[in-house]
Amino acid sequence: MIYSLKGNVFLSGENTLVVSTGAISFECICSTNTIYEATKNAGEQTILTYMQVREDGISLFGFFTKEEKALFEKLILVSGIGPKMAISILSSGSVQTIISAISTGNTKILSSIKGLGKKTAERICLELKDKLSATGDIIDLVEANTIKTPATDEALTALISLGLNRSEATALINTYATKEMTAEAIVAVCLKNMGRK
Repeated sequence: MIYSLKGNVFLSGENTLVVSTGAISFECICSTNTIYEATKNAGEQTILTYMQVREDGISLFGFFTKEEKALFEKLILVSGIGPKMAISILSSGSVQTIISAISTGNTKILSSIKGLGKKTAERICLELKDKLSATGDIIDLVEANTIKTPATDEALTALISLGLNRSEATALINTYATKEMTAEAIVAVCLKNMGRK
């Protein structure tokens, strides 16, 4: 997985940046906030990334701040929210504004986003309101209990292939996995605690 890119940044289209790292240039789909921050100053920039791998291709999503990336990763855990829709949500306002809307159940703000209906907005608030909090300028994305290692990524893929949705699999991993565990051990303990053998 590509964690970040460092290089000169160019706007290549709507919601798209190109990061030139030297011999290779990477195209990233980004929110309007990231595009603004990354292009307002000349020179080398660091863009955090999330890579989506599908049968029909690979897409790279870019973020100027770790808070925006963390919120993006929370949003795509919600059923019906793909990476591109998450980028649209992030483009609708600041991270603080979006977190506040979710935390307070303000579906009116969310459902005003193109392509995002009222039912999906309600689902976002229901599934994420207890995972996000905003106090003034301090953003707490409740990442303290989230474990992220190559083994947990592999275990997440395995659990999804066994029929769990992404939210269920992520919750199990965050509850029962430790940083020292292998992917096989994580899958085993998650299934055991679901009452499955």
